[in-house]
Amino acid sequence: MKQDTSESTLLALYEELTDFQILDDASSSYRRKSETEHHYDRYSFYEDDVRTCLQDGQLFDFSGVTEAQPSSVKKEARDFASLFLRLVEARTERFFRGHTKDFDELLEHAEKLVPEKSTPITTTTVTPEQVEPYLLSQAWTDFVKDKGYDTTSGKGREFQKHYAFMVALWGDVDVATITKRTLRESLSRYAQLPKANQGRFHRKSIEELLKIPVEDIQPNQQIKASTAEGYLKLLQSFFNAFLYKKNDVYDRSITEGLSIEVDDCRYAAYSSEEIKKLENHVISEESQYKKWSILLAIYTGARLAEISSFLKDGARKDEATGIHYFFVEKGKTHNATRVIPIHPRLIELGVLDLPPIEAKENTIYRHLSKILKSLGIPKQDEDGYDKVFHSFRHSFITQAITQGLSKELVQVVVGHSRNLGITDRYVHTKPLDQLELLKNEVIDKINFN
Repeated sequence: MKQDTSESTLLALYEELTDFQILDDASSSYRRKSETEHHYDRYSFYEDDVRTCLQDGQLFDFSGVTEAQPSSVKKEARDFASLFLRLVEARTERFFRGHTKDFDELLEHAEKLVPEKSTPITTTTVTPEQVEPYLLSQAWTDFVKDKGYDTTSGKGREFQKHYAFMVALWGDVDVATITKRTLRESLSRYAQLPKANQGRFHRKSIEELLKIPVEDIQPNQQIKASTAEGYLKLLQSFFNAFLYKKNDVYDRSITEGLSIEVDDCRYAAYSSEEIKKLENHVISEESQYKKWSILLAIYTGARLAEISSFLKDGARKDEATGIHYFFVEKGKTHNATRVIPIHPRLIELGVLDLPPIEAKENTIYRHLSKILKSLGIPKQDEDGYDKVFHSFRHSFITQAITQGLSKELVQVVVGHSRNLGITDRYVHTKPLDQLELLKNEVIDKINFN
């Protein structure tokens, strides 16, 4: 049922996913079974796909997943997807652990995304019961010493910036008063920070950046997804491995289930002209990894880590159909495991004869930067979005949709869905059974000319 306004769509979704009766009535045997299968209802089954679509700047198709449906406005549709993820987190906590304090915090956080349910955030000062609190500054000093970080260079300097953000946001608090909700809210705030090395944000302190209203920061001015993910990893190392496991500051982990959704639509797509320019340039490359890392990115829509594995493992052949394909064994979601038929252009250029190639992801990334510079391809598009390696993936998806190819089949190829929206003939089949369909209806039709 379509809703009339953004507010009503969010409220309808909230009311639908907060019906916990079925969760509470589940048998213990079903709960045990679900722990191994990772999915306990249709909402949880699509959690990874929704998150991946958000990260790749795509809109997830909720048809058949929820009764409430998102608005057709892109921003409101992304708000709908974000609320869905928050509510599934709360449902997961309730299903596996019951009505816990963590569940209440997760549900409260979800409510803040619903205008009709949200209430102003107030800062509560917690009075520690212990006589000598373990202050954040001291805990950080102990953590740095324990890890042996050099805070003046490399990874240590990056972590020091994350610490400066925590202090600016919370103050020098007793770490025992920090909760999962505290960390989750800090993640959301961190992802909204602007890049501090450009424009009017240059040379500003973290305190000054935090004072800038979020609405005054354009999406393309916000920090990169990898930077936000780096902050999440630091939280897990500091609060889980060090404070919880090693020093018993908490009676349970406050980072379990902690995640972050970052709007990766900040990445631009290459134009067809730029794709052809890049292809023509790398065809003459003598270095195999320099040549094929770019060509595979253009014609598979795969992620950088997946392409690195293609170079190492090579192509496979399905004897039943004679179709050559790349196999993605694992990835960011359960739908990342898939087969990608090999584009005729890659076969024409000799991809089937390649020996195993070892290439580190950072090396490939640096190689691309040099090519873009030498070809005079701008680092950003006209809207200020960055052109990076991930942009090949956006270009593949954009080209497929522009050419009118099946959105559902394109999702299967790029790993957003294994069978979403495909006819019943293909719903319960193994990936190899989809090869001919994906080859004929997607891969062979991708054309940048």
